[in-house]
Amino acid sequence: MKVKDRFNLLKKQYKDYIVFISSGTFIDTFFTDAVLVNYIMSYMINNDKLGFPKSAKDKVIKKLDELEINYIVFDQDEVLEKKFDTNNYYKVFSEAQKYNYEKNSINLLLDRIKVIIESSQDNYIKVRDFIDKF
Repeated sequence: MKVKDRFNLLKKQYKDYIVFISSGTFIDTFFTDAVLVNYIMSYMINNDKLGFPKSAKDKVIKKLDELEINYIVFDQDEVLEKKFDTNNYYKVFSEAQKYNYEKNSINLLLDRIKVIIESSQDNYIKVRDFIDKF
């Protein structure tokens, strides 16, 4: 079974947890959990997957403990689960979604401006003058 398929099965059972799955020397999470961990730790998401080395596990766990976010880590020989009475999973995820939307909106706008500017020097002057008016 692929790691992503295993994640999907486990996520159904642990909806308000960040689900981590050990895969070789890395620990992976996907989809909305990846967005949340990206927001907290600034780790990169690639194709809806976020992975980090096992050596960083304690650092990630410490941050999740500080924020009181439920998590479960499935490793080959152990399962590490932490459940908080005041689980902040949805609260922090909401912040992560907003941050992700803003970051992506800015990047999309910058990409569009870059295309406009690269197409002509005259466009650069127009964009610069427009921005300077603010």
